[in-house]
Amino acid sequence: MRVLGVDPGYHRTGVAVVDRLGNKLTLLESHLIETDRKSTFAARLSDVYGGVSSLISRYSPDAVAVEELFFAKNVKTAIGVAHARGVVLLAADQASIPVFEYKPSVVKLSVTSNGAATKVQVSFMVKRIVGVDLDGRTDDEVDAIAVAICHAFTAKQI
Repeated sequence: MRVLGVDPGYHRTGVAVVDRLGNKLTLLESHLIETDRKSTFAARLSDVYGGVSSLISRYSPDAVAVEELFFAKNVKTAIGVAHARGVVLLAADQASIPVFEYKPSVVKLSVTSNGAATKVQVSFMVKRIVGVDLDGRTDDEVDAIAVAICHAFTAKQI
């Protein structure tokens, strides 16, 4: 099973592709899709869409796992992130790839066995699970890897 994990945002979207073969998980790629703050909001969403579509074309994942929106105090930011989630969902739907959405607490529980785990704890377990040094990777990338791991752990083998 191949999973594209996404931690959506309109400035920085974390993406990761994870393969599951039996009980072994392999990280194929992770990076950020960063948009230019000076661009129009529509152009930024287009960049997110293009980046996700490119990964879908390159890796042909069996599923796209997306972190659900965690509603913060900043409504404007939450709405922007919701728009970014929308273009991710659109890219997956246009490629006929099923989308699975996970609450942050479910992702943390799946990866660390603690739904209230800290970012440090999540990062530590992601590193152990995929066996890759995470130095230099942003929280958004690590979160995308964790979302992909969550789906790989909870989904039936394809």
